[in-house]
Amino acid sequence: MIDAFSILFSIIICVTELTGSLWSSEGAMLDRRSSFVALLFFCAFAIAAFCMSDMFLLFIFLEASSVPLYVLMFQGEQSPDAIFHFLLYAMVSALLVLVALVLIYAETGTSSLSEICRVGAKNKWAFGLLALGIAIKIPVFPFYSWLPIAHVKTKTVCSVLLASVVLKFSSLLLLRLVAQLFMEIVLEQRELIATMVVVSAVFATLQLVRQTDLKRAFAYFSIIHMNLSLLIFFSGVDQRYFIFSLMYHSVLMAVLFFTSDLVARAYGTREIPELKQMKIEHQELRDVILLAFLSLVSVPCSWGFASEILMVKAAVEISGVCAVTVIAVMLASSAYAVHIYASCFARWGASENAGCHSGGAVNRYILLSLLVAVFAVGICPDVILRWF
Repeated sequence: MIDAFSILFSIIICVTELTGSLWSSEGAMLDRRSSFVALLFFCAFAIAAFCMSDMFLLFIFLEASSVPLYVLMFQGEQSPDAIFHFLLYAMVSALLVLVALVLIYAETGTSSLSEICRVGAKNKWAFGLLALGIAIKIPVFPFYSWLPIAHVKTKTVCSVLLASVVLKFSSLLLLRLVAQLFMEIVLEQRELIATMVVVSAVFATLQLVRQTDLKRAFAYFSIIHMNLSLLIFFSGVDQRYFIFSLMYHSVLMAVLFFTSDLVARAYGTREIPELKQMKIEHQELRDVILLAFLSLVSVPCSWGFASEILMVKAAVEISGVCAVTVIAVMLASSAYAVHIYASCFARWGASENAGCHSGGAVNRYILLSLLVAVFAVGICPDVILRWF
């Protein structure tokens, strides 16, 4: 099924794969041929999933992308915890979604997405199983414990692929199946669903302020933003705004995880308490980190600013309490991001560690290119919205 959604996310997937390859090449993180082959297969499977018009083929390619990602996670430094949690939740989610697809097929007699949308499906068991499988993939509380572990204990390129692409598979199922078959149920129960989503964002925020690892903190920012983006979908607002917010999440997470790796290389650590004690002079690194945090707190004229306005608008459509809670979550998470930057990176002085480095020119150019996109789309959102 070729539409604006599949085209835009095919571009996101290709950009993510390209930047991941270039980043890993300079950092010698993926120095084996099999790693680049795995990246190519992941890219191919993911694009195929977004373009499929048959729900079973969509499911097959969607789950097949876990195999090359598993290869990438397993190579080099062993990370059994990350692999175990990723595979456990992926398998449970896949099983739930598969059963839901079988129920839809049994009711409609076809696996073609266009035919299923024409015939319609009303099986509430299919909706429940599909919703639960999607909730694990997003992830929503209490199913999000696997995501920070997977991010922290795996390589940067895997974290970027996981946040920028794999988490969007849940949105693919939402737009291809839930939006076409079960939107009436969603709108009837939107206050209940929105409450679950907001509670998930609140819990993630409470966990965020306790983190001491920069990369783990960025993982919780990912959970918060992904959950709040769902409000746009569940409120019944134009779906193109939901896709707009999802694309921002993909680009932002690539920026944040690349930034955490750059910081780890320059400082020799990602631990926030240790970063607070260091003063290292790198003019180029300082500018990149500042821009990354500005994009994270969604300053005006950034893609995130437009995305958060849409989130608040969607929350207002649902209820006043929901809107107030969403604004509180946004302010609290942004305040903590400012605190991290002010305490760790705002103080610069003479280098105290002769061995530190700024990460290399290629890595900085990759980050700057993504940051240019963040602010360019914020200034002119029609660059994305005109596709619809």
